[in-house]
Amino acid sequence: MFDQTHLAPAGAQTWTKQVVISRGNRFAYASTLALYVHADDDYSLTQITATQKNTILAFDWHPADTNVFAVCTNDDVARVYRDGAETHEVRFQQHGLSHVSWDRHSTETLVVAAGKDLYKARLKEGGGSTTQKVGWSNTGAVTCFARHPRNNRQCAAGTEMGTVWLYDAESGRTLPLVRVFEGAVHSAQFDPKSLDYLLVATAGGVITLWNVDGSGEAFGVTSAKKPTQLMEFAKQASGLSACMWVDSSPGTFISASDKHGALKVWNVSNQSPQHSIAASEGAVTSLCCLDDGSGRVAVAFRSGEVAVFDTKHRRRLWKKGPGHTETVFACVFNPVDPNQVVSCSFDGTVRVWNARNLECVKTFHTADAPRPSTVCGVRVPNAQGFGGGERKHEPGKGSMYTCAVSCDGAIVCGAGFEGDLYFFDVHSGRVLPPMDIAPRRAGTVHKVVAHPTEPGVFACASLDGSAHVVHYDGSVLVTLLHNTPVCGVAFDPLDPRVMATATEGGW
Repeated sequence: MFDQTHLAPAGAQTWTKQVVISRGNRFAYASTLALYVHADDDYSLTQITATQKNTILAFDWHPADTNVFAVCTNDDVARVYRDGAETHEVRFQQHGLSHVSWDRHSTETLVVAAGKDLYKARLKEGGGSTTQKVGWSNTGAVTCFARHPRNNRQCAAGTEMGTVWLYDAESGRTLPLVRVFEGAVHSAQFDPKSLDYLLVATAGGVITLWNVDGSGEAFGVTSAKKPTQLMEFAKQASGLSACMWVDSSPGTFISASDKHGALKVWNVSNQSPQHSIAASEGAVTSLCCLDDGSGRVAVAFRSGEVAVFDTKHRRRLWKKGPGHTETVFACVFNPVDPNQVVSCSFDGTVRVWNARNLECVKTFHTADAPRPSTVCGVRVPNAQGFGGGERKHEPGKGSMYTCAVSCDGAIVCGAGFEGDLYFFDVHSGRVLPPMDIAPRRAGTVHKVVAHPTEPGVFACASLDGSAHVVHYDGSVLVTLLHNTPVCGVAFDPLDPRVMATATEGGW
């Protein structure tokens, strides 16, 4: 029987539109397969809940009952949890669930966005449900959805086509804004201190303020109340990822970008930002204001980190270090340092951890591997990495299935989907030239092991039927060919000259 002694939390999701949400005196962020809940006073991790088998695409925390969560996953299912236990499962025929929003007055009603459509789901006692499709003429996938924090019926949805729709959650009526923006709408947020104002921000950096004329009042959305644009703020560089009102200061909002880590603070009295807050964590995916009116914002970063900032004093108050943002496939101890653990993940990173405090001390990205690479020891001068491009650090770029640490603890070898072997210098933090050891994708490597006595020497097993013994300098020492994919390899610890392989064919 084993007892858990330490936990290294997963990093924040990078695909989810709204990664972090605050309710009461807690805030939560979505990882790939679970929700992590933190207290907002000492920022301690208080709960890991709503654990999934499929990737989380959206979640919402009930505004009135903080024991209730709704989670949407990539199997086109919305699941409801109370006190960590699943109570309902709502299946959708349409792919691409992207947003979910609770009715603040009921734990039986929620709105789900799937592709270009909105659905109103009603949960039945005992686990059943009914769904009703919202009738509107929208033609683009929903990219953001917001419900007024004080008025239940007042909702807004932005789309990839640049349109913004007002939606009355009680009557079901919808009304588009008169302006169609260029590019996707990434944020549509109601002013928490008014029923009249809506803030709209696009991926292209356009931020506008609209008067929606009390669309959430008694009569709701009607064609008689035409939304009007009141103001357009100074255009920002493309890549704007989030825009959120700061409820502690009237007329103040904050914007963030998926290109850099500067949080810009604005007020509707001025077309330009008032000031910026530097965030060294880099590109931002999502943000939310904490519910206590303190002016603090929780921010999720593309690195998987989550931090809390004080917008008034322009400083960071707390940070959860980086963690894997996708499935972890392997984890090994450094053979010469029992306080060091190395892990690898589908997110394309190899991470080095301090086993005593579970802090991530180094992160290696496969996409940072320098080229030229080598093919069976022969250098290819202009080879291009599979993980390159503008979004080279996104999960899935250079996904890693296996890793090992050399017997002297100095070199980490990782491999995976591409069939490349990646090498990382633990001491210097350098990413070393990789080896293209197998046909790309067809030669996926599922296992890498370190030689028990020879520093820098590793063996790997590939799905193309080959097993190799290599040195991290690019030389291939041994090649063994099999008739079926090789899924395992190991050195004999008593006689390192002997190596065993396991194949799909049972050999």
